Amino acid sequence: MRISLHALIMVVLMTLLASCAGKGTGAAKDTPQGGDQAVQATYDAPNFYYEFDDILIPKEMARVDDESYTMDTKKFRVSLEVFEGRVVVTDVINFFTNNMPKDNWQAVAALKGEKSVLIFEKFNKSCMVQIVDGFKVKLRVFAVEARENGAAASGKRRSGVAEQDLPK
Repeated sequence: MRISLHALIMVVLMTLLASCAGKGTGAAKDTPQGGDQAVQATYDAPNFYYEFDDILIPKEMARVDDESYTMDTKKFRVSLEVFEGRVVVTDVINFFTNNMPKDNWQAVAALKGEKSVLIFEKFNKSCMVQIVDGFKVKLRVFAVEARENGAAASGKRRSGVAEQDLPK
């Protein structure tokens, strides 16, 4: 009886191992060889631009529409976009650190921890990226763009009076 129980357990284990090994080889045959695999992955699921055409979002992050807002006025454009995904926080930080300079953003500050914050600037734009670690990583992208007529209006003098004409 004891020998037959051990034999039965061995047969079940061998069957399980054989079935797992068969599945692994079938999956390997379906994938492209060499460099084609990287190209295939890039074209099938690219990263995305959403509200701003110069802030790239990783493809693994899904947009949370209920928490995302955009406001356009004559003087500025503001956007708060929220994303979630099951990713590694350091991969998201590295993604923004590497891709924002490609769109001419300059890194201003970085705070890394359980809640990480990255701040980037351009000539007329500012962007703050907040990454919160958890079961699903939460990504908040807050961006502000000053419009040309808004920037020109703030640079004008109020009543045409120069600063040296004002009493001290």
